[in-house]
Amino acid sequence: GKGFLTFDRERGQRVAGFGNQIELGGFGVIRDDPTVVLRVTPDPHTRERPPFLALYLRGTSFDRYDGRRWTRSPSSGHVLARVGNDTYPLRRLPDERKDQRLRIVLDHLDEPVVFVPAGAVALSIPPRIEDAARVPRDVTHAQGLDVRYEDPDALGLIYGAYVSSDPGERDILPLLPERKQNYLQLPDDQTRVEKLAREVVGDAANDFDKAARIEGYLRSKYGYTLEQPDVGHRAPLEGFLFDKKRGHCEYFSTAMTIMLRTLGIRARNVTGFVGGRYNAYGDYYAVRQGDAHSWVEAHIVERGWVTFDPTPPSRAEVGPSEGPWADVRALIDALHTRWMTNVVGYDLRVQAGGVRKMWQWWVTQRNARREAESVAEQVGARWLPTRAWARWFLALAVLVALGWLALRLRARKGPAARHTP
Repeated sequence: GKGFLTFDRERGQRVAGFGNQIELGGFGVIRDDPTVVLRVTPDPHTRERPPFLALYLRGTSFDRYDGRRWTRSPSSGHVLARVGNDTYPLRRLPDERKDQRLRIVLDHLDEPVVFVPAGAVALSIPPRIEDAARVPRDVTHAQGLDVRYEDPDALGLIYGAYVSSDPGERDILPLLPERKQNYLQLPDDQTRVEKLAREVVGDAANDFDKAARIEGYLRSKYGYTLEQPDVGHRAPLEGFLFDKKRGHCEYFSTAMTIMLRTLGIRARNVTGFVGGRYNAYGDYYAVRQGDAHSWVEAHIVERGWVTFDPTPPSRAEVGPSEGPWADVRALIDALHTRWMTNVVGYDLRVQAGGVRKMWQWWVTQRNARREAESVAEQVGARWLPTRAWARWFLALAVLVALGWLALRLRARKGPAARHTP
């Protein structure tokens, strides 16, 4: 069922925080990684393109904390009902008159997670191609609003998300009765944490106000850093709250979740991405590994699950260094994205036309590079490019050629037949 243009992509890009567990201190340290993971194109009717967006893209939630790591309770989930060929309602059917549609291009990751934007009411996930036929996908909805897809082709996913403009639909679906106790679970001896939580909430009248006070307290009284707090033999959370008072995102989300639970408020730790840097070459917002983030969802009576982010705003000041290569990386990623969307996603018969010439060109360039490296090793000619520079130039040349091929195929195919969600 795989196309000619899949190459060797069985092993997905590894992104921490979306498997079955996450260890405190092992997630937020990737903040300086510039590798692009997914790209978000806003609704074409939205003309404004600010340089940065704070897009919340939800991936996975965790409900059990043992004092050092978060895990997910086992859950088989259920297959989402499909309407037509590609529509999967999360809350309701999309309404194109009032819902904003985001188009998302997701790289192949080691965990087949569908990242869901805040306020999403439905997803549009096109069928995959198998033996030149379109096969609808099975999309699984597990407990905690974790959405996953089947990925036998290891090609990643191109999908759409419909986001409601109604603030009343921003909160997440209600709590299932059989899961209630999971979100109150606590590790042993949280007496100090409970005492602090009660001091912080003071005379707050309801659960929402209590959560808001804890969120504000952590954002204003603690500092953000990528350095791992050294707490010795102490529990990481107590070392963070009462000693170091500095940490990265999962310390803040863990602290708020446990503080809420000591007060009898159900809460869970959530991982995903927050960010989005505009790529003018591709007209999309690039979300990078360094944008991985964790936050909190608290269950508020009569509202459902409400999102809180206790990490200080200074997080936005720490991230991948742009440097002089930022534009080059943006151009390369735009070409890579065009290749994914306009070539890899096509029917196999469409791919076949240009692949032989492309392969011949690639082999010629590869052989030329090897010959140049061999000559350089034998004669030590300093004027020949180093291997590192040769790889850069070759990679750029390949991507330019692939982009050219994608444009040719797109023009030949025509807009009516493009494979887009």
